[in-house]
Amino acid sequence: FHDKEFPDQGNRTESASRIVAIRLTHEKAEAATESVAIIPIEFGDLPLAAQVQTICEDNVEYIDINESQLAFEVTGEGVRDIVFVHGYLSRATEGQYRGLKRELSREFRIFCLDMRGHGGSAGVGERVTLGQCTEDIISFVRQVGLSRPLYIGHSMGGYLGLAAAAKAPGLFSAMALLTPASSKGIQLESEQVEQMMSLRADPAQLDDFNRLSYVREVSQEDLDQLRNDSLLVSDSVHERWMREEWSNINISTSLPDLRIPVLFVNGMKDVVINPEDQHADAMSIPNAKEVIFANEGHMFPMEAPEKCAGEIAHFFGSLGGFSETRL
Repeated sequence: FHDKEFPDQGNRTESASRIVAIRLTHEKAEAATESVAIIPIEFGDLPLAAQVQTICEDNVEYIDINESQLAFEVTGEGVRDIVFVHGYLSRATEGQYRGLKRELSREFRIFCLDMRGHGGSAGVGERVTLGQCTEDIISFVRQVGLSRPLYIGHSMGGYLGLAAAAKAPGLFSAMALLTPASSKGIQLESEQVEQMMSLRADPAQLDDFNRLSYVREVSQEDLDQLRNDSLLVSDSVHERWMREEWSNINISTSLPDLRIPVLFVNGMKDVVINPEDQHADAMSIPNAKEVIFANEGHMFPMEAPEKCAGEIAHFFGSLGGFSETRL
């Protein structure tokens, strides 16, 4: 959490239901008015490996990626493909994102991938790194046979999408990042790590802690799902990630080189990732659009899936063949 003392978000006085900021150049925001040429994207027939074509909707399958078996599922029958990656301590398969996947499946085909160490991919070993997860995303797209799919990532999945796009230019045609983790990682003090590790032994305290991520009342069923999914990540992996992985990453210098359109969907009441860090990342990407909701938080994709999916669908739908010179 980016604040030790959780701020009183109720004091915010934004009158608009959302604030929209579009960053299209490297100049100051006030001067960001000139036209920008956007790379054309053509959506044609997207080839899929034969084994993927037989997958039933909402059926979790496994694929051999980089000497590990990773879980994924495919939902939706749209003509455009999306790769979706979840947040930290979560999973893309099964329940947590069911609302978001339901809304998007009307227009897209969604490949929901569980990162190693998480969800259905939890049992792949103890030396799990963010670098491995980045490579897994790249390999998944290539092995499945997707041709420049769209990408959606929540929290950690947002960071991983940026890392994959930076390492493999041309992998994705466009991206939507939902309350993404910062490109510069997260710095946690030792006492914060110890406190969060102790919560894993007490379900009630862990539920209370997880409630802080939401801006609305959350059901016990959803808290149970969140707790159970988070505990699939082993204690050793979780502790090492908090002490080492998140504090030793920084891909911020690669963001200005990204040339694909990127949507940031952020919430001003996010107490997990500092909205200022998310905004800084959006400002660094030449063809980025940032939508900031004044009264949403980190769990926006779960709490308001219809509203979140609407922003995503509108953004991806507006790209078309990229005949426009601006987003």
